[in-house]
Amino acid sequence: MKHTKKDEVKEIIWINFYRIFQEKYMYEIFIKRKVKEFHELNMGSMTMDSFINRFLDLLHYVPCIKDKNVKIQHFSGCLPPNFRERIEFDMPKTIDTTLHKAILCYEHGRLRQENINKI
Repeated sequence: MKHTKKDEVKEIIWINFYRIFQEKYMYEIFIKRKVKEFHELNMGSMTMDSFINRFLDLLHYVPCIKDKNVKIQHFSGCLPPNFRERIEFDMPKTIDTTLHKAILCYEHGRLRQENINKI
């Protein structure tokens, strides 16, 4: 069976409908799940862009975290140790700076791995 653009649109529409339905009719359970997901989040095998997007999306469900240092700590705590150490060494002052540094570290590591693989 061939996967078409129409199938992708239907899938996206269903995902959006499901999210909206949950937010409206299962709000409390939905929010609790999102908060739990936020606290259990780690980068794992995600790309840095995907991880940052997920972190920022889930951060909306945890409005009690207002302090920038707590946001920075939580974000860096979700990263693998090699990224965390490099980011914390620079002691970023804002979450935006932290995210930017994480992207740079990820890209540097990716390029380094590509060069090793060429050898």
